[in-house]
Order: sequence, then structure tokens, then C-alpha cells
Amino acid sequence: MPSNARQGQSAFTRRRGFTLPEILIAGGLALLLMGVLIQSLIPAMRYSAEGAVRVELQQAGILALQRMTSDLQKTTAAGVSLKTGPVDAMAVNTIQTVDSGGVRVWSDEINVYSYDPTRKRIEVETQKVTTPTTAFPNILTSVQIQSIASSQSGRERLLALNVDEFVISPAASATTTLSAQPLSITLKMGKDLPHTPKRATMELVRSVFLRNS
Repeated sequence: MPSNARQGQSAFTRRRGFTLPEILIAGGLALLLMGVLIQSLIPAMRYSAEGAVRVELQQAGILALQRMTSDLQKTTAAGVSLKTGPVDAMAVNTIQTVDSGGVRVWSDEINVYSYDPTRKRIEVETQKVTTPTTAFPNILTSVQIQSIASSQSGRERLLALNVDEFVISPAASATTTLSAQPLSITLKMGKDLPHTPKRATMELVRSVFLRNS
């Protein structure tokens, strides 16, 4: 065979590419590497998603607690009334101002904070006092608080979603016991993680020492 023909055949042989077994081996190695990579990435993605959900729950809970704490710091133990067992609602009458003689003037509005276990949310509704008194705090009975909490008046404002539990303690009359100890508010929050059976949870507690007078 002429040398030119042998050189052409040799060049063709060099250009013919991979054989089928070589392609199968390379493809198998690529799939194996992709599987290892995916197995290492999925847990990291799940941890990242859980962390993001926990931050979301924490921020929502902190904002709700700040709103309730702000009202409690503007009142005394006599201005707080609770719904009896389970204690998952409270009414707060704040001090509006202090007159020139140093006497407190109470607001003619009462903020009612309540928990809706069906929709897992905390709401606040502002009630106007029908017979306001500025010399003493305006309080609601447990029955009145329950009525406001269970009704849908359209005046409710959302404070927090994804609330599994809302507990106010101690579970006693504000006028007899709360003045001697702090009022503690506990929020247990939770949210299902997407594409996984796991659930992110968060518990926040805030205690407020109420003024006696």
C-alpha cells in the first residue's frame, strides 16, 4: 500500500472519536458524580430553606410581641384584663396622658389581643369604651373579651400568622395577682417546609413587669 494511503488511513483512525464502551463508561461516571453532587446539595438546600422559614417566624413573632409589650408598658396591672382558661386573649387599656396635676388620664379605647386557633393567627381589635372614665382604667370582663375574640367585626388587624400556641400567664385576675409578678406571653410558631414532611418551629417568650399603680 502506498505510503500516502497508509498516512490517510492512520489519520482517519485518529479522528474516529470514542468507542461505544468508552462513551458508556464516561456517561456512567458522569451520572455517578451528578448523583453524589445532588445528594450533598439536597440537605444543604433543606437546611437553608428551614433557616429562612425560622427567620421569617422569628421576625413575625418579635413584631407581635413588641406591639403587645408596647401597650403593656403604657398601663398598670389594673388596666389589663384576661380571658379565663385558656388564657389566649387579653384586653389592655393604656394611659393616654398625665394631666398638669400628675393624674393619669386613661384612653377611651381598649386593645383586645386574641388568638384564632383555627386560622393560627393573632389579631388585635380596638374597642371604643361605651361609658369611658378617665379617673380609672376601663377593663373588660372575661365574657366580653371572649365575645370580641370570637366575633368577626371587620375591625381586626393581623399581628402574626403561623401561630401554633398563644399563652398568657399567670392565668389569674389582673387586679389581684398580676401586679405581684410579671405577665409572661409565649408564642409557639410553626410552618411546614416546602417539599418535605419537616416543620420549622420557633418559641418566643416575653415577660413584662406591670406597674402596681
